[in-house]
Amino acid sequence: MSKTSKQTRALVIATAVAAPAALAVETTARLLLLPPEFSELRLMLRPKLTVMAWALVGVSALSIAAGLLVHQRLFNRMLARTPEAERNTRHIAEAHGAAFLLSASVPQLPTLLSTLTFTFGASLLPVSLSLAVSSIGVGVLGIKAWRGH
Repeated sequence: MSKTSKQTRALVIATAVAAPAALAVETTARLLLLPPEFSELRLMLRPKLTVMAWALVGVSALSIAAGLLVHQRLFNRMLARTPEAERNTRHIAEAHGAAFLLSASVPQLPTLLSTLTFTFGASLLPVSLSLAVSSIGVGVLGIKAWRGH
């Protein structure tokens, strides 16, 4: 396995765990920093925020397709800026890596919003599903970048 391939794999894994890590940080901060009365507010907001969290699961799923489109457009744009004579395997892999970094944020944004709904009271189930969908989306984008197609 080449150095670029190992770096891409590590980057994909780090990106895939970013949203679950954000949930852990938000939850820890909430438990340590917010007053006990915040729990009462969370209970009051739970019904509405849980509905919002469920909607964000669907948005997260749809954002995978959007992320794939963004990846392809960014990759094509980066490749078009390089003269064909200068294109080599390394350059193409770097273009896929750069496109991955930018396009991976597309499926992560709705999920980060979902983690905020949990912080303010949403049920954990839809938030967990959103995290799973986002991680799958990042994985799909990562495979696209890693394999280079």
